[in-house]
Amino acid sequence: PVLARLFAVYFFVYLSFTGLEGTFALWNRELFGYGQREVGLYFVYIGLLVIAFQGGLIGPFVKRFGEPRTALIGVVTLGLGLATLPAASTPLLVLLPLGLVVFGFSVFGPSVQSLMTQHAADDQKGAIMGVAQSFASGARIAGPALAGYAFVGWGIHWPYFISGFLLIPVALAVLPLIAKNTKRAAP
Repeated sequence: PVLARLFAVYFFVYLSFTGLEGTFALWNRELFGYGQREVGLYFVYIGLLVIAFQGGLIGPFVKRFGEPRTALIGVVTLGLGLATLPAASTPLLVLLPLGLVVFGFSVFGPSVQSLMTQHAADDQKGAIMGVAQSFASGARIAGPALAGYAFVGWGIHWPYFISGFLLIPVALAVLPLIAKNTKRAAP
């Protein structure tokens, strides 16, 4: 049951994040008239943040909060970043919600993968990670398609509103993992 919950959480987080990946360049073109060069600079910013967050921050962060709380912080931060991205009225203001998105996604992935391996039998860890990657691959297919549909059908901001609000029940699904992990750690 814990692994099933983790797979679902993993899927919906990837679904939300890949929706951003699939529409971000289009959103910038529509909102700011930006082309490949300007959007490419945003992706350089994203890459530098990922290096900082996953290269140096994730270890101390998990050590302080534990994997379940880190996963929850990641989901909530990612959701806030996505939901507030449409409020960025200037290109410079995009950096703030984008930073939240990158932080949330960067701390979410490693913490949830760690939780998956903790709840898998020793001889099943590789298989479990393979199943997790299958869920992520499914989300990588569905996320851009659904976000593109919302972008064209409902408006340029809707992929981010939907993704941000979709992560509310996902965050609620992570909460029992915190209690379960606390119970596991008890003597």
